[in-house]
Amino acid sequence: MCDSGKPRSGGKERRKSLRLAVRYEYQWQGRTYSSDKWSRQRAAFSDFSKAQALADTHKLDTKAACYVNPASPSEAVLQRPTLWIGLLILLPLVFVAVGVIGMASMWTKTQSAEQGSDAVPAGKSISSRAGNRLGARAGVAFFALFFAIGTVVFYFLTLRPLLGVLAAREWTPVSCTIISSRVQSHRSDDGTTYRVDILYSYEFDGREHRSNRYHFMGGSSSGRKGKSAVVHQYPAGSRRTCFVNPHNHSEAVLERGLTRDMWFGAIPAVFMLIGVGGIIGMLRKGRTPAADVTMFQPVPIREVIGTKPTPFSSPIAFEETPGSRVLKSSSSRIVGVIAIGVFAAIWNGVIFFGFLQGSGFFLRGKADFFDLFTTLFMLPFIAVGLALIGVLIYQVLVVFNPKVEASIQPGTPRLGGPINLNWRLTGRTHVLRCLKIFLEGREEATYRRGTSTYTDRKLFLKLELASLATHAEMTSGQATITLPQDTVPSFKSDNNKIVWAIHVEGDIDRWPDLKEEFEIQVLPPLLADAA
Repeated sequence: MCDSGKPRSGGKERRKSLRLAVRYEYQWQGRTYSSDKWSRQRAAFSDFSKAQALADTHKLDTKAACYVNPASPSEAVLQRPTLWIGLLILLPLVFVAVGVIGMASMWTKTQSAEQGSDAVPAGKSISSRAGNRLGARAGVAFFALFFAIGTVVFYFLTLRPLLGVLAAREWTPVSCTIISSRVQSHRSDDGTTYRVDILYSYEFDGREHRSNRYHFMGGSSSGRKGKSAVVHQYPAGSRRTCFVNPHNHSEAVLERGLTRDMWFGAIPAVFMLIGVGGIIGMLRKGRTPAADVTMFQPVPIREVIGTKPTPFSSPIAFEETPGSRVLKSSSSRIVGVIAIGVFAAIWNGVIFFGFLQGSGFFLRGKADFFDLFTTLFMLPFIAVGLALIGVLIYQVLVVFNPKVEASIQPGTPRLGGPINLNWRLTGRTHVLRCLKIFLEGREEATYRRGTSTYTDRKLFLKLELASLATHAEMTSGQATITLPQDTVPSFKSDNNKIVWAIHVEGDIDRWPDLKEEFEIQVLPPLLADAA
């Protein structure tokens, strides 16, 4: 037990903040000590009613419990730190979990390397089975972070003020006297923000109380002009009406309705919507069954274009190449690294130089409430920046994958005719555990919805050309297949395309898999064949 001294709150000190001053004595192992610490943190308040409520709980010559440091008995506090602050320590673990799941989705394989050729089940696409479930979990964890941050900020910035507005409808109107009225400024490295600070006194049940709460929207924001207009309506010495909580007489407010500041509550709702939408999308992706080559059989052309096939007597859309043709990859590894690198540098540069470098964490090694709130708001953007760095590292690793050189004979095959594929791998071919080559046909439709452009892709044919497990077979080889006649040739218009491509997919242990696409042109069958 300890004897508490009389709490004090200074007059001029209130112009900066409200401070609870207390001194008390306590006994520890037969010796008397004294302390003036309320808690381990500085007891400063912006709400007068909260400071007054604490002062009322520790009046002069009353008994209270204090907490003594057994290692240093001269240190004691009246209030121990809340355990809720520990949640801030756990917050970085969310990023750690996202990173671990993301790395696991890239490194972990469903079959061990010792299984050899059995590592890849027959008829299964490597790209369809590699890390789908873990990748979906990483996406869910990432978007759950968006939703959690949006929910926390939404509660403090929107929901709690709205609940206060609803509860204040039953509060008692009481005449009050304005003691002082001013616009309080809050300066930080990110700029200056302002809040309405009006101190007023009122009587309730025969006792005088004081409060400086204007409305239920806490904190400070930019824009001094609007705050000054409010302050001018409450000059010092004037009489106004405040609204008092009948269940807690020290709690009062001058404006109990909705204010324009509460529209800022729509900002965290955006994070919540992004989080919910992302989680739903990732869960649907995780439930998508693995693609099976046997699912994609030749599709009659009438089922693709919706009409009965007729002989192709019109000029062909693509130039015929009877000889062999060297295939060119649809994407460049170096260009991908440069594009992602530039975007990641711009994104993270804006975050670092525009926010982190000027924050209290970076300059002073500590932060105030404004820095904590801004940091909480910026966490999703920081997470995106870290994700971009991860994608950049992934793309750099892809550059060191084996390179594929491929050619086909004839250069522009026809439906119903054969296609001969020759390939050769160079570079780090020894890292491949298996190799699969597919011929795919898909339909692409581009359309606009509002101001956004979307492209839908539908696979109508997938045939396996090769499935290899030994190093000698994977390094070089050839495969031949006959194209189905009753399907659709290559086609290209403004909004629709029929795309044929050869996919080369190699499984690499603990490394990004080899994935290359070579687009080819497929001509319609000859007139005599079609007839």
